[in-house]
Amino acid sequence: MNFDDFKAGESLGVVEFDLDRETIAQWRALFPAAGMNGDGKRLPAGFVAVVAMRAYTEACSVRPPGNIHGEQSYEILRLPAIGSRVVTEVSCIAKEIKRGRRWLTFETATRSSRGEPLFRGVMKIAWSR
Repeated sequence: MNFDDFKAGESLGVVEFDLDRETIAQWRALFPAAGMNGDGKRLPAGFVAVVAMRAYTEACSVRPPGNIHGEQSYEILRLPAIGSRVVTEVSCIAKEIKRGRRWLTFETATRSSRGEPLFRGVMKIAWSR
């Protein structure tokens, strides 16, 4: 996808993700200092980035080489239970050319399988073409 293909305010799709114990255990093996939340029944806060990035890479799977991940932030409303399924909508919320670079801003809005808002992410990417 090229920069011109994106429209601000347009959804790129919805991605479902199972928060299975095995995947979370693999992540925890890589990041043991991240720990768990409370009684270990809820998703570790650091794992929200995994959910958001997996949704982004699946919804926007055809990307040109040379893109630069500029920044990201997350707002957590509620952490879901391990073993549950979440649904993430990925949208392009802004695009601009700044100092000769093409910048796209994406939003990920993650909800429970019942539609309850869980967390939101925003990331800015310098798009190569």
